[in-house]
Amino acid sequence: MRIALTALFLLASFTSVEAQKAEKVASESGKIFIAPQESPDGKFLAFTQEGYNGILLLNENKEISLLTQDPASGYGFKWLKDGSGIAARSAKYTGYKRENSIVVYSLKGENTLQLSGLSSKLTILPTVSTGGDVSFVEAGEVKSFNTFSKTTEVKAPSGIAAFIENDKISVVSENRQKIVIDPVSGQRCINAVLSPDGKKVVFEILGGNLFVINSDGTGLIDLGKGFRASWSPDSKMITYMITEDDGHVITSSDIFTISFDGSKKSAVTSTTNIIEMNPSYSANGEYIYFDNANEGAIYRIKTEVVK
Repeated sequence: MRIALTALFLLASFTSVEAQKAEKVASESGKIFIAPQESPDGKFLAFTQEGYNGILLLNENKEISLLTQDPASGYGFKWLKDGSGIAARSAKYTGYKRENSIVVYSLKGENTLQLSGLSSKLTILPTVSTGGDVSFVEAGEVKSFNTFSKTTEVKAPSGIAAFIENDKISVVSENRQKIVIDPVSGQRCINAVLSPDGKKVVFEILGGNLFVINSDGTGLIDLGKGFRASWSPDSKMITYMITEDDGHVITSSDIFTISFDGSKKSAVTSTTNIIEMNPSYSANGEYIYFDNANEGAIYRIKTEVVK
């Protein structure tokens, strides 16, 4: 169902970039790797595998190691700003019962930190604020983990953080109360991602389009069809995928970029026999990483200036 906006709508001017060869960076026989995210210092590439079970790391020597094999930890994980670890929501199953907890996995050989209790009601993914705190919601309260003091408190994080709560977008910061944004009344918001500068949030409407809104709740822009968006490091561009399916499985997918105001859109991939998914920018903005669903491998492709 299409959504009519009374606010300003900018139609993206579609352009293309020259086709170029994508580089395979991680694969392993019998494994399906998905959802790559490069560390802020560019030294590691984290990704998960089929079912979002566990998190793996690729180092600068192209060696793959297992950071954790915790169930569901690979879904929506977030790098700490200093690249020293990863925040995630892991699951524990007792028969058919699932309980979640918020954890931080260290790359420095330190023990895994469990930031929350184990609960079936802990459904909101953790996020990392612009100030570097791990922010999450437990029992209806916003809690923040300070990566320097290693303490968790019931308080707003340093900087700004955004997450999905009750199908709406919640934005919190140390300088103001939590803002709850309901950008398209009656529609469910999913996959919200705060820009690195904290000024905007990109998100999807379930069954609808991709949108950008200011973190104060103003300036809604409809970017058109798109899924699983990720910001460039300078907060100017967004990369995302457009998929097609037959009602059961995804039959095609390509990667695109678009400016935050919707004025420039470019196809990064345009293939008929490869399913490219889950794009994200490299730490320096020079590459876009993605997974190739046909072979379960991770690739990267160099970004180009839009012509």
